[in-house]
Amino acid sequence: TMASKKKSPQYSLLMFTKERCTPCLVAKPIVESVAVQLGIPLEMLNAADKEADALITGFNIMAVPTLLLLKDGKKLHEFVGQKDLTLKNLSDRIPKVLAKEEARAADHG
Repeated sequence: TMASKKKSPQYSLLMFTKERCTPCLVAKPIVESVAVQLGIPLEMLNAADKEADALITGFNIMAVPTLLLLKDGKKLHEFVGQKDLTLKNLSDRIPKVLAKEEARAADHG
C-alpha cells in the first residue's frame, strides 16, 4: 500500500553569504549551478540579515560563504570558504554525501 511507503527525505542547500564578500560572489553562481545540476532546492541567506540570526546560531555558522547540505532541515554536511565551494569539490562531494546517507537510511529502514 502507499501508506507503508516512507516519505522520501527532503534534501536542500542553504547558503550563507554577505554583500561585499568577494568569495561569496565567486561561489554563488557555482553553488547555483550545482544545485540545478543535482536537482536540490537552494536557499541563499544574507548573514547580515536579522532573519538569519537564529539559523546562524542554530547551525553554528562561523564564516561566509558557508553552504549547508540539509536533510529534512538537519545538517548533513558543511562546505566553508572558497576552497570548499568549487565546482569540482561540490559536484564530487555532494553526491557522495547523499549516497552515504541513502545507504545509512536503508540500513536503518
